Amino acid sequence: TKQSIEQTAYIEWLIKQAGVSELSFVLPASMRDAKVAAPMARKISRQPINQNEGSAIRFTIELQDQILGDYRVLVQNDLPWSNAKATVPLVSEITGNVRHQFVTIENSGFDELVLDQPKGMQPLVRGDSYWNEFSKILGNTRVQAFRIDDAFNSDKPLNDDGPRLSFGTRARETV
Repeated sequence: TKQSIEQTAYIEWLIKQAGVSELSFVLPASMRDAKVAAPMARKISRQPINQNEGSAIRFTIELQDQILGDYRVLVQNDLPWSNAKATVPLVSEITGNVRHQFVTIENSGFDELVLDQPKGMQPLVRGDSYWNEFSKILGNTRVQAFRIDDAFNSDKPLNDDGPRLSFGTRARETV
């Protein structure tokens, strides 16, 4: 909306063989106050990964019991609207092995969404195998979607050399 920028991270684990009682992931500092929906969570903690101002935040979910199978976490955050360039928040240092990581961006306002050249990610094309996998998660939606290159495994910290998707807005011309 024109009043806010909505940021969402959806993380899905498939836990096999041995149950886990704790999961963690890192998000940018802009997501510090995000709402976290995590079933069976006993405690959700947030800690900066270092003492630097603007440090990324490690979210740790302590579960009520060990779990096996599918487990999903939804992290949602609203930022005040700004005409300044913004960067899509990417999840990193995820507990476990990551098969694929997708990034989406959707314009629901009147202004035109202007993307910078994506770094370390490729656009998804409707009908290819990655799009088919992605659409199982979010449905056949009208978002712009990207798959982060396998070279940027999300079990590692993100840095300036890592994947990035920045965007801005431009007022639409009235005809």
